Amino acid sequence: MVGGRSPAIMQERASGLLPNFTEAQALLVKESYGLFMLSHYSSVLVADCNSVKSTTNCSDLNAGWACDKGVDDSRYPDNARWAGASNFKCSGFNGYPQAYCDTLHLAHAYDQNAGILLTENGWCGNDTIDNQDQLWYFQTHLEQVYKVITEDCIPIIRYHAWAMMDNYEWGNYKQHYGVGGGLMATIAEGFAFGTGSAIARHGVNAVVDSFSGSKDEPVAQPVAAAPAPATRALGVAAVCASDNKAFLDCIDRNTHDVAACQFYLDALNQCKQQSVNI
Repeated sequence: MVGGRSPAIMQERASGLLPNFTEAQALLVKESYGLFMLSHYSSVLVADCNSVKSTTNCSDLNAGWACDKGVDDSRYPDNARWAGASNFKCSGFNGYPQAYCDTLHLAHAYDQNAGILLTENGWCGNDTIDNQDQLWYFQTHLEQVYKVITEDCIPIIRYHAWAMMDNYEWGNYKQHYGVGGGLMATIAEGFAFGTGSAIARHGVNAVVDSFSGSKDEPVAQPVAAAPAPATRALGVAAVCASDNKAFLDCIDRNTHDVAACQFYLDALNQCKQQSVNI
């Protein structure tokens, strides 16, 4: 979708499974999207099966998808937090917030003009009302969302937690993703500082807006002339937040049509470049 054709490594490893576009078709497909959408839950470590970091030989990978990927994905981040063993349905699930931030940067690197809609993010756990693991998961992952908006000026459109209640998607109700009822109250009480306090007061998407400069979370005023580097950085962050707010408002008015909001996006990217130069 970004370049009009599959990446070169995909063409090398799975050429017989991919469509063979003509030049006209490739141009039609290229950048034919309006935004990126990202769902994120759990994390693994990957290494090319030919690298010294791999614990698996390429020849040992199963034929098909595993062989086409060509990676060792059998390991996990050292500091990942695991779902409780009391729910075997979630035994392979972990939380590693840094991976959320890294994935957002990766998506943004593909196309800096594309807004990113965070479609799903949640914790698979037990049905305890006082669910500290789920509380930790949402707090730490929302902190990463806050960081990429306010520090990196990545245009996040909206954040959607998964899910308000448990569902039957996976064949039973034993995977507890729901945040309804008493658990939601626990989460609100737990967000007692930092980004969490604003989330408890206003709700997730209101906070996404406030990160961009809403009336409830005022943006810092422009700094005085010739300030110290750290103070200059704060001033630029405030301007970036205002530019991000203008871009998101335009996106909402134009049903996520990024092209219609190019003026605001250019201002946001210029602000981001200024922050890099500080």
